[in-house]
Amino acid sequence: MDHNPISKVFELLGGPSSVSRKLTEQGIPITPWACNKWLRAGRLPRTEYTGETGYAIALEQAVGGKVTAAALLEQGRQRPTAERAA
Repeated sequence: MDHNPISKVFELLGGPSSVSRKLTEQGIPITPWACNKWLRAGRLPRTEYTGETGYAIALEQAVGGKVTAAALLEQGRQRPTAERAA
């Protein structure tokens, strides 16, 4: 089982298309392709960490709090192990 919060969101909602649909229903239009990029990267986009978007809160609401916005944001702040070693 993957412990990455973004992966958990996608697992709970059913994949990139479902994530896209849920966010669009909340007034945040996003394509499944963009959502798939988050899943592959294991984090939300840079705009989430600069305050330009509100994906983390919307995703927390979409999964009924099973994954928190704080957990989603914390995951993105962590650098991969290879980067930390460099």
